Amino acid sequence: PCLPGFDIAGAVHPAKSVSGDFFDYLPLGEDCIGVVVADVSGHGLGPALLMAQVQASLHALVEFRSDPGELLKHANRLFAANDSGHFVTMFLGRLDAERRAFVYAGAGHQGYHFLTSGDVKFLEATGLPLGVVDVATVPSSPSINLEAGDIILLPTDGIEETYSPDGRLFGRQLMFEVIRNNQEKSAAQIVDALFCAAREFSEGERQRDDITAVAVKVLDTP
Repeated sequence: PCLPGFDIAGAVHPAKSVSGDFFDYLPLGEDCIGVVVADVSGHGLGPALLMAQVQASLHALVEFRSDPGELLKHANRLFAANDSGHFVTMFLGRLDAERRAFVYAGAGHQGYHFLTSGDVKFLEATGLPLGVVDVATVPSSPSINLEAGDIILLPTDGIEETYSPDGRLFGRQLMFEVIRNNQEKSAAQIVDALFCAAREFSEGERQRDDITAVAVKVLDTP
């Protein structure tokens, strides 16, 4: 999407022909967009159909509200009504171009905020995954001020949970290392570097889970 002051890109690599992961961008008011990453439990056709339903629900809900927490609360109500036996972890963040700020809600899903200092702040989940209980509150975070050079990474667990042939786990620290080694590149190149690193780590073994990530880079000029 085109948002002044930001470079944003995402990609999904299914473990099978269809994916229970998804990412999306939502209109959340003037100079604001929502960035969504979600993971339906399981993978294959069933979770992919549920994913499509959740995605459609979000697009309907943004007509009436723009707060990430409110959106996830109502998305949970709609998803839980299906009684599908599945759940969805979802991260929904709102980028504000005018204020250079970020507010998010995480339904059992977290993200990462890479600062130019080299530190990483964890964007912790603020509530339960969608579908665990019928009525759930997923509070929005306080507003986070963003600086030029910051990177927000929103991955699903398929990256960290990639295994090598000898049983080693790709893990969080290696994921952080990939981001730091590619922080000067575009958002699209960062996302691609993550996937390539995970596939190289697995040495061509069959991909066990869907792999999805969105990267947001804060640019020098708004």
